[in-house]
Amino acid sequence: MNQFILFLRKLINLAGSRIALNIYFWVAILLLKISDADDQQAYPNIFYYLLMVFFLGFFAAVSYINNLYLLPVFLFRKKYLKYFIFLLLLVSGISYLYTYLLIYLPRIFPALDTMVLSIVMDPVDNDLSPAGVAGNMMTYFFFMLVWTFFFTLLGIYYRNKKQLVDMQAVLNQHREVELTMLKNQIHPHFLFNTLNNLYALALKKSDDTPELILKLSAVLRYMIYEAATPLVSFSREKEVIQAYTDIELLRVQNTQQVHFSIVSDGEYTIPPLLWLPALENVFKHTRNAESPDIEFRLEIKDNKFYLWCRNKLYPNAITKDESGGFGIVNLRKRLDLLFPEKHQLFAEPSGDYFIFELEVSLL
Repeated sequence: MNQFILFLRKLINLAGSRIALNIYFWVAILLLKISDADDQQAYPNIFYYLLMVFFLGFFAAVSYINNLYLLPVFLFRKKYLKYFIFLLLLVSGISYLYTYLLIYLPRIFPALDTMVLSIVMDPVDNDLSPAGVAGNMMTYFFFMLVWTFFFTLLGIYYRNKKQLVDMQAVLNQHREVELTMLKNQIHPHFLFNTLNNLYALALKKSDDTPELILKLSAVLRYMIYEAATPLVSFSREKEVIQAYTDIELLRVQNTQQVHFSIVSDGEYTIPPLLWLPALENVFKHTRNAESPDIEFRLEIKDNKFYLWCRNKLYPNAITKDESGGFGIVNLRKRLDLLFPEKHQLFAEPSGDYFIFELEVSLL
């Protein structure tokens, strides 16, 4: 069943490909000409059909020589004079052959109706004088020139479309590389902060040190492996937030003023670790507090990601090396790449508290 579905998808992609569209175009023109043919011709219909395909080949030759050679070699390289010279030579030569055959084929097949064969709707003039032949040739020359102009516009359109697609692919690739670099910066920053906690507990010879190491290992495993993907489940993120919070709260003696709320109205997939800078900032500001005042709310509802947290500022809670706000700067860059013009971030001191507020539209 899966193989059949895969086959259908390939068939649909092939049916909509550029080559297929070209085939549809030429077949449609051929069918239009065949529908004009008289069933009572002196020669079998198959003979007329073969000749129609033959004469249609002149127009196909002009079209593809122009689009596949003249456009990329001359016009797209801004060699405009050479392009127009070679285009005029091409159209003139094809027009001459086209006119010559339409005029002289009836001499070989007297009952042949060249009006039915001609892609141009006007019949050829039977005047075989130089002036008559020149008149016929000019008619087909201008018609083929207009025809070629139409295909030139198509060629320019497809080239511009391809350039836009290629440019978007490069931008997407650059965006993914930048996002990967930003996420890779999170890991050592988180590890650095956690090692500080581990060091403090080790100095106190705390019995919580083994538990901290175990939870740290679980969080790092998530960051390195699971968070490497563009999207993760919200339920899994919730588990990691809890583990990370447990790590930070191991050094806190009194958690009565620590309040956490993480809810959603359904199962969502979100970019990983959007919450990490907020929590890092919260615990950084309350590092020396025995009874920190922290409130953290994370909610996803109606495809809106909303994070709000508040922590009391304590004197000497932040060392000089930690005051740069690396995590928040990193988060702003990630949000600009992931959700351009679809997010709002506020992270500033307000009185005795530091407020962090983030709202993201996930759609």
